[in-house]
Amino acid sequence: MAKTKTPKPSTNGHYPTTAVEWKKPREEGELVPLPSGNWARLRPVDLLKMVKMGRIPDLLSPIAAKAVWAEQNPEEIGDSLEMAMQYNDLMGVILPAVFIEPKVALPDTEPADDEIAIEDIELNDRMVAFNLAISGVSAMRQFRERQEEFMAVVSDSSQDGNTAV
Repeated sequence: MAKTKTPKPSTNGHYPTTAVEWKKPREEGELVPLPSGNWARLRPVDLLKMVKMGRIPDLLSPIAAKAVWAEQNPEEIGDSLEMAMQYNDLMGVILPAVFIEPKVALPDTEPADDEIAIEDIELNDRMVAFNLAISGVSAMRQFRERQEEFMAVVSDSSQDGNTAV
């Protein structure tokens, strides 16, 4: 019978994060409210790994690298038609990998009954999902918590716009 190794806490009482917990965001994702009011289960993606594996075409690699290493302002992308088209192509690769639920069909394919097309996702939702996915699960959790706090304030407001006490 194999012995189970019990992790040792640090001097401040913290235990190492287990492998199961490390894998959970990638495998199960994080339930996130999107600007449209829709909710989706999203997972973080490693753009650099996708480039290395050839899942992101060489043509889009500079766009993916820029998204990872520099904060990308959506308005700046829109300034250049060519850049916008490349960014759209990158979204077509990334969003199906990011969305766990609902599933997103690959571009130029008819979605199955349990899938949606990228075009079904509002542009603002696409941008948020993309940015959260490359930022990692901690960004997804923080975004969800901020959205829930914001919605709590809105729901506590009375009809005349004053916050209920």
